[in-house]
Amino acid sequence: MKKSPLLMIAKAMRKHGLSQVALAARLGINQGNLSRILSGKQAPGPATKVAFERELGIAPDAWPRLSGTALRAVERVEQRAA
Repeated sequence: MKKSPLLMIAKAMRKHGLSQVALAARLGINQGNLSRILSGKQAPGPATKVAFERELGIAPDAWPRLSGTALRAVERVEQRAA
């Protein structure tokens, strides 16, 4: 079973000390869009998927496997890490 890309995002954010603002800047999107992606309210577009792959090594084809529950798990991890 492959890891959820959101768990990979949370781990990378902790490892590199990245806030949502910093990660959004690295991805070339605004923090509001990143927040909506991480909360499951918005799916990442093709260019954002490529940016996640470039910056964090998360393959674009990993995204369809996500559920809203998995997306919200990242927020919980972020809150605990803060």
